[in-house]
Amino acid sequence: MFQNEVTGGMKISRPSVFQYSSFAHFLSSYMAFRKAQKPNFSYRLLGRMAGIRSQSLVAMIALGHRLPSNDALEKLMTALDFDTKEAEYARLLVARDRAKDEELKVFYSQKLSQIQQGSGTESQAS
Repeated sequence: MFQNEVTGGMKISRPSVFQYSSFAHFLSSYMAFRKAQKPNFSYRLLGRMAGIRSQSLVAMIALGHRLPSNDALEKLMTALDFDTKEAEYARLLVARDRAKDEELKVFYSQKLSQIQQGSGTESQAS
């Protein structure tokens, strides 16, 4: 839907979640991408599109101040038009960030690497 857009004569691509090691960083980049297309696009508008009641939750997630609940994450992924692989990757990113146990973090990191290898991308530093 938003894969490649021309803005001000310059072609920009929608950020790929597979290139990120943090859902917050992906969401922040996605917002910058959308604002470049449509300057009045906002966290509040994305929240409305996703059906999230809290006016500040999307901004807090993008800024890394909060992790999304499972419900908020599912709603955001729907609003972002994620396919099955993108959704799986995003869920793993959030699960890894929620994990308290180092073994669990390593487990999720390995799963994320497997998906990245399958998508042919490498993540940006978080």
